[in-house]
Amino acid sequence: MALKSAELAGLTIAQDSLQGAYNYCAEVTDRTTGHAGYLTREDAGRPVKSNKNADFLGHPAMAAVGMCVRSFVKHDVNDPMLEAGAKLLARDLPVWNKQKKSNDFYYWYYGSLALNQYDGPESPRPGKGQYWKDWEGRSARRSSRTKPTIRASAPTAHGTATIVGVIDGGGRVYATAINTLTFEVYYRYANAFGTVKKPKK
Repeated sequence: MALKSAELAGLTIAQDSLQGAYNYCAEVTDRTTGHAGYLTREDAGRPVKSNKNADFLGHPAMAAVGMCVRSFVKHDVNDPMLEAGAKLLARDLPVWNKQKKSNDFYYWYYGSLALNQYDGPESPRPGKGQYWKDWEGRSARRSSRTKPTIRASAPTAHGTATIVGVIDGGGRVYATAINTLTFEVYYRYANAFGTVKKPKK
């Protein structure tokens, strides 16, 4: 993400660094399921949890991160691992539930970013929207019957997000920042695959 931001700022980026990120991502991704490990392919599909978060539900967060890496480095909307990752995320939509401990702001951010890039309104992918619409409705924008998941988590009376969720030492500042970034996935990056050209009037 640092390299992507530097690229957007007009800095010269070492292409071998981007390729290295992609190679690492490919190395830890299970090409059958689309799950990605944190350190090895053998870890793919296993949630990374500290003792503090051991009782929270696991989510395919690394698959979402892997989708972002693939999107920003290769710009190939036809990469089959993007489709595989999107299917994993679609089966695990954001759910705000303190009792079941399903809250994971990190997963919600990378899932939102990955699906918005791959399947959102600006994607050139044919049939776009099949994954993004359900995720968006659940996470950040709207829901006709219940509060959207991320809106249910922020803000409190102090203007910061509730920290009932998977947290690794970040506290309210982290929770507020990452939920704010999730709201900004619509605006922060142009579509990695080239935006859809609108017909001339």
